[in-house]
Amino acid sequence: MNPYTPVSPQGSGDGRGSRLMHKLRELMPQRPRSESFSRFAGIEMIGSGCMGRVFRAYDASIGGVVALKVSMGTEPSRISFENEIRALSRIRHTNVVRLLDSGIFGDGIFSGRQFLVLGIVEGESLKDRVSREGRVGWQEARHMLMQLCDALSAAHEAGIIHRDVKPDNVLVSAGVATLLDFGVSQRMASKYSLWNILGDRFMPGNLDYTAPEVINGRCDGRTDIFSLGMLMRHALSGSPPDNAAWLFGSVMGAPQDPIVRDAGIPAEQARIIACATEKCMDRRFQSALEMKAAIGGI
Repeated sequence: MNPYTPVSPQGSGDGRGSRLMHKLRELMPQRPRSESFSRFAGIEMIGSGCMGRVFRAYDASIGGVVALKVSMGTEPSRISFENEIRALSRIRHTNVVRLLDSGIFGDGIFSGRQFLVLGIVEGESLKDRVSREGRVGWQEARHMLMQLCDALSAAHEAGIIHRDVKPDNVLVSAGVATLLDFGVSQRMASKYSLWNILGDRFMPGNLDYTAPEVINGRCDGRTDIFSLGMLMRHALSGSPPDNAAWLFGSVMGAPQDPIVRDAGIPAEQARIIACATEKCMDRRFQSALEMKAAIGGI
């Protein structure tokens, strides 16, 4: 199967009418279900960003501790939350954060705000791990990167491009890597330009991890592979990449700056990073599983 060909969710039916109804349901905005804030107890903030805040909380409806993500209440955050709901509703994988429920608060301090109920993942982000301890040893990095390849493969099989793969969006706990935050994800079937998708609301991801084709409004699963290559460079070198200046330069026709220069990364791993971060998409790994095989071969 071509990893960049969108597939229909199971149970969607095989007829043209069924596929059309599924597409219409996906494109039409869904009215969020109203919920009482009293459903959640023991709320403790564990993270925040420009689109929302994340809390650890006890969910009485689910009967356990969850990660409660609450929108900032802005138009960009509304779009981000709808993107995440659409993506996580289609993906089921051990290394992808699990969506348990979603809705809108009808009362309380977050009245009118969208929320997501996600599976709780204990641990720290890869960004914090590298900031605290420095470069990640190869055996640990190898195990983590292969899991992230599996996570991206599952997303791509579901027809979803993450578009924001970076150390901030990877939680590592007891040897398990979990990919988070599908807020700027995009359906592979989309043919719209970057400007039509986002307008002046927000750029996709962190430019230090963003592939050059994104600036021109083009992306597919290989765009995530580029970002994973930059994440691999960060983990193995112990320092974040400085890709933003090169990114815009490459779009204007400047030659590619060596991504792994002076990073202290062994030759075999450097070759994988170089392949993943090729400016030309056709010269990169053509699927996440192809990149996984290369990582597993070292």
